Amino acid sequence: MTLLIDMGNSRLKWAIEGDDPLRVHARNLDGDWDQRLAGDWQPLAPTRIVAVAVVPPEARDRLVALCLRLWSRPPEFFVATSAAGGVRNCYREPGELGADRWAALVGARSLADGAVLVVDCGTATTVDLLEGDGKFAGGAILPGQRIALQALGGGTAGARASGDREQKGQVGLHTRGTADALATGVVLGSVYAIEGFHRAWTTQLGSAPGLMLTGGGAAQLAGFLAVRHQVIPDLVLRGVARLAREPAEARA
Repeated sequence: MTLLIDMGNSRLKWAIEGDDPLRVHARNLDGDWDQRLAGDWQPLAPTRIVAVAVVPPEARDRLVALCLRLWSRPPEFFVATSAAGGVRNCYREPGELGADRWAALVGARSLADGAVLVVDCGTATTVDLLEGDGKFAGGAILPGQRIALQALGGGTAGARASGDREQKGQVGLHTRGTADALATGVVLGSVYAIEGFHRAWTTQLGSAPGLMLTGGGAAQLAGFLAVRHQVIPDLVLRGVARLAREPAEARA
């Protein structure tokens, strides 16, 4: 049994390799999240634990301690390399690319042979282009919805962006209050940015790339996209699984 882990800034997602599609479970990384995970994982007996983690060292250390306590084995943490999983990294310093972005690209490569724009809608929204020959051609990082709302709420007079349901606002062109205007600006701004990147890459490539969305905010953004797309909730974990099946020496 191989336990697959995608550890982000606000949530940890996990699945067991072999399920197709992967059955993805999630826990928010707040409070005693490691104790709650211990209850989830108690019935498991993994022979291998593999992970991507883009988190502060303290959170990573807590995950390692939990795995050691439950199974006496630490996770293997994957990082971006020059090449792996059929993907070649264009970064001057390959390790500078976030491990979650790298895994999403590898996951996309496992699902599509042609060019594809990979969008991960999490704490940040990342937009990365994978060319048809497997080359990662570059990408962009945008504020995620929560970060953008917090920034606007803290810096705009009269703008409130709390986590209360009443304050979240409705997304649409006919806004009826500040909360609606904030939500609409953040969500539709992200949507139009994604569509703009898709148009730019279509011009650059001479044909339209595919579009894959993943992450906690994917479903909401997908509802407003005018470009044909797929929402693949387990894309990063698919990439983690693909990396786990590859010999270490192949992840150059």
